[in-house]
Amino acid sequence: MPDRTRAAACLAIGCGLRESEACALRRKDINLRKRTVTVWHSLGRGEKDRGFLRLKPPKTTSSYRTVVIPDDIMPDIVAHLAMVPEDPDAFMFTGEQSSILPPSTLRKHFDQVKGLAGREDAHFHTLRATYDSGLHHIGGATLAETMEASGHTAVTVEAIYQRSDPERMRQAANRWGAYLNQSTRPSHEELDKRIAEAREWLRQLESEAAALTD
Repeated sequence: MPDRTRAAACLAIGCGLRESEACALRRKDINLRKRTVTVWHSLGRGEKDRGFLRLKPPKTTSSYRTVVIPDDIMPDIVAHLAMVPEDPDAFMFTGEQSSILPPSTLRKHFDQVKGLAGREDAHFHTLRATYDSGLHHIGGATLAETMEASGHTAVTVEAIYQRSDPERMRQAANRWGAYLNQSTRPSHEELDKRIAEAREWLRQLESEAAALTD
């Protein structure tokens, strides 16, 4: 991807952002300390999809959300922020001749490079679908946590009994981010850290199970 839109693709596959949500991001929507991105708007035109591009409410009420940014894509986000004006309201992504990046331009950039990955069948939205599946199957997020992170509204009976936990979401997002960044193998220190986290999680589960039998 071109330098000025590469981070948008990272946020789509790493955080599940829609193309209109990525194009609507402003500098203040990124929290570097907490390593999160908050979706407040989407980008679109006026009634009947006419007129100039503008900030609009997200697709649904549940689309207002704060999503964990995986550690492995934080360098891409930080590098991109170096190109963004310091103004908190400055758009994260801009067009060549405008302060707003049209979603159609983002799609065009993606379509120009997807063949390099041998995925001519893919669309920019495929990145969001990949995030949704990866966070659940590889990251280990529960269905409720995945729905919350993706801003989905469909609810199953199973989801009603599940709850979202911030620390589990951090671990799930980082496992998914690490999977995306397979250019380096995990160090012994990282593996020891993951083992310690897994043991602590197991200890918590055993403690909860013991409490149920008391």
